Amino acid sequence: MRARINQNEVKNKAQGAPFSCYYDTGFAEIADIEACVPTRGPVKGEGITAKQMPAIQAVCTTHTGSYDTINPAYKALLDYAKEHNLGYGLPSREVYHKGPGMLFWGNPNKYVTEIMIPIQRNCREQLYNKLPC
Repeated sequence: MRARINQNEVKNKAQGAPFSCYYDTGFAEIADIEACVPTRGPVKGEGITAKQMPAIQAVCTTHTGSYDTINPAYKALLDYAKEHNLGYGLPSREVYHKGPGMLFWGNPNKYVTEIMIPIQRNCREQLYNKLPC
């Protein structure tokens, strides 16, 4: 489902790269995703929910290339977390530093996406939340 919001509600307060939060543990055709735009202050309007994101500790990497080739970057992060006995949780975040524009798609091989997967060093907490450890 695509949500349409009045761009003017966000346009003058946007600050920083847009990002998405993914609340599913794996790929799904129908997924729980939040599309996010950092702002300088509260934003109100139809179809907009404003909230402050919590600070997290995360394993991170930067993927350069098409979104079609992003899966190995996720695998590398999850492998790293496992090798270092780090529990991981949700939501994962993708920050879109360079991607398609409003009018032109640009070169997908030059898209730059930062991937962050929240980590926790205490596996008991992860087991309580029924997340991989």
